[in-house]
Amino acid sequence: MRKLFAVVIVGAILSFASVQTTQAQVLKKGTSIVDAGLGLGWAISPFVGYEYGLTDKIGVGRFGLGGTVSAALYSGGTWLTIGPEVRYHFDFGTFPPKDWDLFAGLGLYYYNWLGYSGDYTPLYFGYHIGGRYYFSEKLGATVLLGGGGGFGVSIGISFKL
Repeated sequence: MRKLFAVVIVGAILSFASVQTTQAQVLKKGTSIVDAGLGLGWAISPFVGYEYGLTDKIGVGRFGLGGTVSAALYSGGTWLTIGPEVRYHFDFGTFPPKDWDLFAGLGLYYYNWLGYSGDYTPLYFGYHIGGRYYFSEKLGATVLLGGGGGFGVSIGISFKL
């Protein structure tokens, strides 16, 4: 886990060091993106997410609104999570570099812990940071730290609609 975190940080630093003067692939107003992948942490967690570009540039970025659905599969049962998320996509003009979309987000999640009979609160707030790297105009890879299921790292594919 620490090695993966170090790789993500080093990648972000190298991206910053290679700042380009072209327009970033930050989520634009009216754009829709679908993400799908796996969360890796205390359990394996497949997820699907959707995000819609909500605003034009406000400050140093743009807001997106969407949601996620995930299921944590582990020996003690299954943890199903669903919830809305809001993200802020950073756009400093020349940073992030052309093919990157870097963001931070918050979510309010409902979860149902199947296979557990004890008491628990089914609502909680979560936060995450992440980024997308686009291989083409419509296809990219996503990495999230944190997120809806409380998992460490989520890795997936992004499809811009």
